[in-house]
Amino acid sequence: MFCPNCGSEVEEGSKFCGVCGASMAEEDTSQTAGAASTAANLMKNKDKLIKIGAGLAVIALIGVGAALLMGNNYKKPVDQIVKLLNRQDTNLENYINAVCPPFIGNAYKECRDIFSDIDEVNDELDNIEDQFDIVFEEWEDEYGDHLKFKYKIEDKEELSKKELSEIRSFLKDVRDLLDQQAGKDSYLYQMLEDELTSKDMKKYEQMVSDLVKNLREIKITKGYAVEITASIKGSYDEDEEDLEFCLVKINGKWCILPPVDDLSTSMLGSIGW
Repeated sequence: MFCPNCGSEVEEGSKFCGVCGASMAEEDTSQTAGAASTAANLMKNKDKLIKIGAGLAVIALIGVGAALLMGNNYKKPVDQIVKLLNRQDTNLENYINAVCPPFIGNAYKECRDIFSDIDEVNDELDNIEDQFDIVFEEWEDEYGDHLKFKYKIEDKEELSKKELSEIRSFLKDVRDLLDQQAGKDSYLYQMLEDELTSKDMKKYEQMVSDLVKNLREIKITKGYAVEITASIKGSYDEDEEDLEFCLVKINGKWCILPPVDDLSTSMLGSIGW
């Protein structure tokens, strides 16, 4: 250390300067106070840094967790269907949005708008939703009130590249069928020309064109073949059923499809194209 009076170097622990005789007590006090202040500031800043670091870590974990849940929650469409069943929802659009890619749901909404003045179409769609009411009533007759639906995944196997390719091929066939049976040369198109205004026909053409384009550009990145045990329980009875289907990530959203071996465009015959 150094003398505060003359600046001469003084041996550590000395009480007086050997050159000018000045007391070294003030220096000791000053240095001790300075050291204590520096230590306090370091500890204070350290606490702040720890809190900031912890906050950033939490934000990062929340972000990663949200990304994982949004991107990889393959069970989400099944959970949504179970929620719809538990509240006895009869809105067909909600079920479509739960299991299909968004562009399918959008097409359905556009169809409801385009065909809103065609009584036959509205009656058929209303009849489908009426079937939901009938089924829920039958379940209540069989199992009792306060129906509760649950499911448990018994087995899950990731789809192979070959199986994903077969799904792409199926959706290509759907696209071709749509283009063929709903296009301008189809009987359906000619029939609609007699029913719709020119404005609605343009909407219909655009809707079909968008569907064909979306099916052409579709991206399938992952999928699982799953086996579940679905259960229904009422106030006085309950039952279980084993189900098999595919959960497939289409354009970033998990969707539900039949088992790969069951995929066939023949299942679209009920649409009436």
